[in-house]
Amino acid sequence: MSDYKSAKESFVSDQTGSTITHINLISLIAFFSLCLYTALHTRVIGLPPTKSWALFADQFVLIVLPLLVSVTFAAQGSGTEALKWNAGFILVITVLCIKLESKIQKSVEMLPTSTSSPLPTKSQFSPDKPAKESSGATGDPNREAPRNLIPKMPAVSTWRAHMMLMTVICILAVDFKVFPRSLVKCETFGVSMMDLGVGSFIFAQGVASALPILKDPHHLSAPLIPKVLNSITKTSPLLFLGLVRLILVKATDYPGEHISEYGTHWNFFLTLALIPPLQMALQPIFCYVSITFVGLSVAVCYQLVLSLTPLQHWVLEAPRTNVISHNKEGIASLAGYLAIHLLGLSAGLVVFPVRSRHPAITKNRPIVDNS
Repeated sequence: MSDYKSAKESFVSDQTGSTITHINLISLIAFFSLCLYTALHTRVIGLPPTKSWALFADQFVLIVLPLLVSVTFAAQGSGTEALKWNAGFILVITVLCIKLESKIQKSVEMLPTSTSSPLPTKSQFSPDKPAKESSGATGDPNREAPRNLIPKMPAVSTWRAHMMLMTVICILAVDFKVFPRSLVKCETFGVSMMDLGVGSFIFAQGVASALPILKDPHHLSAPLIPKVLNSITKTSPLLFLGLVRLILVKATDYPGEHISEYGTHWNFFLTLALIPPLQMALQPIFCYVSITFVGLSVAVCYQLVLSLTPLQHWVLEAPRTNVISHNKEGIASLAGYLAIHLLGLSAGLVVFPVRSRHPAITKNRPIVDNS
């Protein structure tokens, strides 16, 4: 068992990563698979399927399988294979768009030609039939739509879904030889696909954290201690999962445990649980300083501390003699993850549409009059 455990640990250890170009080429396959999915569904009659099993098969073949291919066969080498797959996707999508007409365009062309005005007639606004308010969800003209309602963003949902699928695939594929070692998390310095995965999770967490602020901008100026305690309560399931994972890994002597990644007892669930309360503790600053500036400042200061103090040497070389040093990697990485989270929060304030003119929001997004 000890030999197997050592072999398993060495299989995922001491990796130096890949290049940003290589990772971008792999990630582009996910984008082009979505483009192919859209091209087929807008041009081929019968798509999307109506039956649930057929819809599952359709999405699995067009969305999931390309992601699996992107981190296995297409990821071999330094990017040439991924480039070939991307070129193939572009060719197929181009042919589909040229040869097949969009179903939307067909439906428009089949509409009867009329010379009448497309504007509503007076009868539609007669006293007997009052017009429905476009903002009323129930059709009641006297009911106003809530001002803090934020519409769904399909692009954000698609991005988060692809991120989750890619994460699941990479976690399962990392133990197989078909998964290139250049995509495994780097031991010390470098960049890889799995490093991008954990960073994307933190960034997505920051994007989602923008919603409470957009719905109620006065949330930033609310009492600090209750907000932090409420955030800890909300992230307690993640703390529980982190503790359960720790117990199971130690109890079963799991061979794939990589101590130099987060530490002896730390894991990514604990990081995900601690970042939101740390962000809450900084919220009073957001009323006066741009969140983007705060995020960049945290990142720059963290890098300066790593470079100009013994912190980097302590994280990489110091012996594990107490609870802090046993989990030095996870503890020291909190500042970097917090910076990524804050930049995600700033991006969320820009991405999601909102009418608010609160100073903390207008510092992070252009003012657009939607009225």
